[in-house]
Amino acid sequence: MNFNDMKDVTIGNNLIKLDAIDSTNDYAKKLIKESTVKEGTVILADFQTKGKGQKGGYWESEKGKNLTLSIVINPAFLQVQKQFYLSMSISIGIVGFLSYLSLNSKIKWPNDIYIHNRKVGGILIENAIKNNAIASSVIGIGINLNQTEFKSNAPNPTSVCLELKKAVEIKDSYRLLIQYLNKWINLLYSARYSKIKSAYQRHLFLRNKKTFFTDKNGKFKGRIVNVEESGMILIKTGTNEIKKYNFKEVSFPY
Repeated sequence: MNFNDMKDVTIGNNLIKLDAIDSTNDYAKKLIKESTVKEGTVILADFQTKGKGQKGGYWESEKGKNLTLSIVINPAFLQVQKQFYLSMSISIGIVGFLSYLSLNSKIKWPNDIYIHNRKVGGILIENAIKNNAIASSVIGIGINLNQTEFKSNAPNPTSVCLELKKAVEIKDSYRLLIQYLNKWINLLYSARYSKIKSAYQRHLFLRNKKTFFTDKNGKFKGRIVNVEESGMILIKTGTNEIKKYNFKEVSFPY
């Protein structure tokens, strides 16, 4: 598909609201397989029994306290080598939503959302590939809103409520989040790649700050200098060597 074939998409016009489900991502993939879901559909659950995190992890979320949802889109124009722009777009949308709530958040590469050094949200995107393009995408989002106690072994969770020291309205938060996601998804659908990448870099956690990282060779000191459109992160060491890493090849101090 060329750029002349690209179209706008509206997220949230179709909403499937669930009291409880094992995983909104799995539910969305089932609907795609059955060809019973429209592009832009949101699956929103009060509770997930098997919410997914990155690296096969578990996403803890107390019932009725947070935003746990999945979005279905069909960005067939998006080539595999540019698929990280989707992750960037969603990340920036969440940062914009939190900024509206007067919270200064950052994107910990590749797509965790941090306030200070604590994780407030995460994204899990599962793409189906056809002819070197993204035939369909399920975008899973979890944002801690009003949860104040975390029982899992997650090392550094926080929530909007903990940061603001007051609870927020979940329905209003959902509508606001969808507005910001629509803005950035449609910039992607308009091929505004440079704008998306610039915003992502601007909000990147620890960018240009000296810190310790760990790779297969051990711990080293460096600073993040760039993230390529492929999603690879570039870290400059103390000896001015540029190291490139793909997902899961380097870990952060937080």
